[in-house]
Amino acid sequence: MVTPILTGTAGWFVSLTASRLNGDFLALVTFGFAVVVHLIAINWTDLTRGTMDTPGIPAFEIFQNPINTTCGFFPLVALGFFVLCS
Repeated sequence: MVTPILTGTAGWFVSLTASRLNGDFLALVTFGFAVVVHLIAINWTDLTRGTMDTPGIPAFEIFQNPINTTCGFFPLVALGFFVLCS
Protein backbone atom coordinates (compact mmCIF):
# COMPACT_ATOMS: atom_id res chain seq x y z
CA MET A 1 0.00 0.00 0.00
CA VAL A 2 3.00 2.28 0.39
CA THR A 3 4.13 2.05 -3.23
CA PRO A 4 1.07 3.69 -4.85
CA ILE A 5 1.26 6.54 -2.35
CA LEU A 6 4.97 7.11 -3.01
CA THR A 7 4.47 6.89 -6.76
CA GLY A 8 1.55 9.29 -6.68
CA THR A 9 3.52 11.73 -4.54
CA ALA A 10 6.49 11.56 -6.91
CA GLY A 11 4.22 12.13 -9.91
CA TRP A 12 2.57 15.07 -8.18
CA PHE A 13 6.00 16.56 -7.40
CA VAL A 14 7.16 16.20 -11.01
CA SER A 15 3.91 17.72 -12.28
CA LEU A 16 4.32 20.73 -9.99
CA THR A 17 7.86 21.42 -11.10
CA ALA A 18 7.23 20.75 -14.78
CA SER A 19 3.77 22.28 -15.16
CA ARG A 20 5.06 25.32 -17.07
CA LEU A 21 7.29 23.32 -19.36
CA ASN A 22 6.41 21.79 -22.71
CA GLY A 23 8.04 19.80 -25.45
CA ASP A 24 11.72 19.00 -25.07
CA PHE A 25 12.09 20.65 -21.68
CA LEU A 26 9.28 18.56 -20.19
CA ALA A 27 10.97 15.44 -21.53
CA LEU A 28 14.31 16.51 -20.03
CA VAL A 29 12.80 17.15 -16.59
CA THR A 30 10.95 13.82 -16.64
CA PHE A 31 14.05 11.94 -17.76
CA GLY A 32 16.20 13.69 -15.17
CA PHE A 33 13.77 12.75 -12.40
CA ALA A 34 13.77 9.14 -13.57
CA VAL A 35 17.58 9.07 -13.53
CA VAL A 36 17.69 10.47 -10.00
CA VAL A 37 15.16 7.89 -8.76
CA HIS A 38 17.11 5.10 -10.49
CA LEU A 39 20.40 6.19 -8.90
CA ILE A 40 18.81 6.39 -5.46
CA ALA A 41 17.35 2.89 -5.89
CA ILE A 42 20.74 1.48 -6.88
CA ASN A 43 22.88 3.24 -4.30
CA TRP A 44 20.61 3.01 -1.23
CA THR A 45 21.53 -0.60 -0.53
CA ASP A 46 20.09 -0.71 3.00
CA LEU A 47 16.61 -0.15 1.62
CA THR A 48 16.65 -1.66 -1.88
CA ARG A 49 19.63 -4.07 -1.79
CA GLY A 50 20.96 -2.16 -4.81
CA THR A 51 22.06 -4.41 -7.64
CA MET A 52 22.18 -7.55 -5.49
CA ASP A 53 19.84 -10.37 -6.41
CA THR A 54 16.64 -11.03 -4.56
CA PRO A 55 17.30 -14.06 -2.35
CA GLY A 56 15.33 -17.24 -2.86
CA ILE A 57 14.61 -16.91 -6.58
CA PRO A 58 16.04 -19.87 -8.51
CA ALA A 59 17.96 -19.50 -11.76
CA PHE A 60 16.05 -19.60 -15.06
CA GLU A 61 15.78 -23.19 -16.30
CA ILE A 62 14.91 -24.86 -19.58
CA PHE A 63 14.33 -28.61 -19.33
CA GLN A 64 15.87 -28.58 -15.83
CA ASN A 65 19.13 -27.01 -17.08
CA PRO A 66 19.83 -23.70 -15.31
CA ILE A 67 20.78 -20.83 -17.60
CA ASN A 68 22.88 -18.57 -15.40
CA THR A 69 25.49 -17.19 -17.81
CA THR A 70 25.28 -14.68 -20.62
CA CYS A 71 26.29 -17.28 -23.21
CA GLY A 72 23.59 -19.60 -21.92
CA PHE A 73 20.90 -17.29 -23.27
CA PHE A 74 22.31 -17.30 -26.81
CA PRO A 75 20.56 -20.50 -28.01
CA LEU A 76 17.26 -19.21 -26.60
CA VAL A 77 17.66 -15.83 -28.37
CA ALA A 78 18.73 -17.56 -31.60
CA LEU A 79 15.67 -19.82 -31.45
CA GLY A 80 13.39 -16.84 -30.86
CA PHE A 81 14.99 -14.93 -33.71
CA PHE A 82 14.58 -17.95 -36.00
CA VAL A 83 10.91 -18.32 -35.06
CA LEU A 84 10.21 -14.61 -35.63
CA CYS A 85 11.98 -14.57 -39.00
CA SER A 86 10.34 -17.73 -40.31
